[in-house]
Amino acid sequence: MANTDSTSRSTQSVLLEAVDKLDEAKALATFVQSISLNARAGEAVILQPAQLTGFYYVMKNAIDLIKEAEALIETVRKQPEALTV
Repeated sequence: MANTDSTSRSTQSVLLEAVDKLDEAKALATFVQSISLNARAGEAVILQPAQLTGFYYVMKNAIDLIKEAEALIETVRKQPEALTV
C-alpha cells in the first residue's frame, strides 16, 4: 500500500504548498513583530516614508500568501473524495 494514486499525491502536494505559504506568512509576521519590540512600552514605532512603504509591501505579501493558502485549502475541501486516510 505504499503506492498512492495521482489524485492523493496531488492533494498532498496542494496541502504542502498551502503549508509552505502559511509558513512564509508566519515568518513575515514574526519579522514585523520583532521590529515592533524595539519600541519601549507606551511609545510608538515611527517609520520613515521608505520604511512605511516597505512595511506596506511586507504586510501585503503576508496577506496575499494567506489568501493563496486559503484558496489551495478550499480546492481540497471541495474535493473530499480525493483525500485518503
